[in-house]
Amino acid sequence: MKNNWSVCTEHGSAKNLSKEAAEEKFNSIKTKGLVEAVLYEGEKVIQETGYVETLL
Repeated sequence: MKNNWSVCTEHGSAKNLSKEAAEEKFNSIKTKGLVEAVLYEGEKVIQETGYVETLL
């Protein structure tokens, strides 16, 4: 399994994650609702809580 998943927020990003780790991190951020986040597989946006201007 490739670790090509990322979670980005306006405060930074976590890259090279497994799908499970990325989804867990994204859902944690989404549940708290304090910042916007985007979940990526490679460069493809999978899910977002709102627009985040970040560079992968």
